[in-house]
Amino acid sequence: MVSVVFSGVLYTAVLLGCYDGDTCTLSFQEAPPFLATQKVRFVDFDTPELGSAKCVSERKLAEKARKLTQEFLEKQGLLYTDGKRGKYGRLLVSAPDLRDTLISKKLARAYSGGKRSGWCD
Repeated sequence: MVSVVFSGVLYTAVLLGCYDGDTCTLSFQEAPPFLATQKVRFVDFDTPELGSAKCVSERKLAEKARKLTQEFLEKQGLLYTDGKRGKYGRLLVSAPDLRDTLISKKLARAYSGGKRSGWCD
């Protein structure tokens, strides 16, 4: 189970899967069907792209980042949100512990918007 804190209220969700290290899909428990399934985008960090990797090393890093993110959500799974959505309509969430772990393992970079650097050597 994933715990999501929104405006001081704790909600629970089930992880359906992660696209890469910073984008996942959750199914919120006890929510109306039109709200139950949400794609979420982690803020404050950026991970390598899996689907649009520009080189083999980026793809390998993306797979590692996705695995670590999934493991984090399955074991610890504490997320925070203020309900805002990103430019692709995904619910924006934060997970400081996940961010710090990914960055320390060089599977993510700090990110606060704007142009992102590539992952290929």
